[in-house]
Amino acid sequence: MSASIPRTEPGEITDGPYDGLPAFWFNAKGAWLGCDNDGPESCVFNVTGLTWDSQLGDDVDTYNTQIEVPPCPGFDNCQLQHVDFPKSFRGLSGIQIQAFANGKPRMFFMDDLALSWFDNTCEAGMQRMGRPGSFGGPGRSGGGGGRKRVVRRSLMR
Repeated sequence: MSASIPRTEPGEITDGPYDGLPAFWFNAKGAWLGCDNDGPESCVFNVTGLTWDSQLGDDVDTYNTQIEVPPCPGFDNCQLQHVDFPKSFRGLSGIQIQAFANGKPRMFFMDDLALSWFDNTCEAGMQRMGRPGSFGGPGRSGGGGGRKRVVRRSLMR
C-alpha cells in the first residue's frame, strides 16, 4: 500500500494517511497542558476535534472547546494542568491544540495525551496492523493531498 501523507496544520494530530478509514479514528479524553506564559492573564487553549466528511473527502472542524490554564509567573516551579476533553471528542480523525496568551499564539507543553481507539473490534485492529487487503482493497491509497479546513458545527463547552 502506498499512502500519501496529508499536510497538517500547526498543533494538529491526525489519523495520518488513513483518511476516511474508521479503524484509525480515535477518542480524545484529556491531557496535561502548560503554556509559555508568565502572566498575568491565563493561557487559553483552543482544542478542535476533527471528523471525516466523506462527501467533502476531507476532515472538518466538528467540535471545539476552550480551556484556560493559569499563568506561571517567572516560570518558577510551573506545573502542567490536567484537563478533560468534552465527551463529544469521540470518533475523531484529528485533533488540533493551540495556545494563546494575551491574544498571541504561544508555545505549549503537553504530557500524557489520553487517546483510545474509536473502534476497538478485532477487525479494526487487523486493519491497523496492515493485513493485506485490509485498507479497502486494491488501489485504495487512504489519503489525499492538502487539507481544506471546513467548519461543520462547533460546540463550545
